[in-house]
Amino acid sequence: MNNFNIDYENYDVIVGYRADDSYFQFAKAFLNNGITYKTLSNAMYLGELGNQYAIKSEKAFSKLTFNTVHKAPASIWFEKKIARENKAREIYTNSKLEKISDNDILLTDIIRGRISDEEKKLLQQGISPVSTRSSRSDD
Repeated sequence: MNNFNIDYENYDVIVGYRADDSYFQFAKAFLNNGITYKTLSNAMYLGELGNQYAIKSEKAFSKLTFNTVHKAPASIWFEKKIARENKAREIYTNSKLEKISDNDILLTDIIRGRISDEEKKLLQQGISPVSTRSSRSDD
């Protein structure tokens, strides 16, 4: 895992996927080699949840400004949450039906070092390198 260790300590802000509980099943499936990296990545975007930001430094915090407040009535947003959860379940069910090809990247490929340096760089950038992949080697 040292190949993917990103030194985040010197960053003021970290940006990543924002996922609610309904999308946790994708992460769990990836950790169990049930879905590919590409499927995991696509699922996070398909959720249309956007990004989340972690403000790590006083410098970054000092740049924040308050613009306005928006009410979020439960009568509207609870229905949206339920719709999002249903969509996540549907996407998850469909992703489990996809056949995993030799060109797809599973967690075991990453752990066993079965990916190229180019693929590592793409993964670190959050880009799915599947189109650059020629074939999985079974060392």
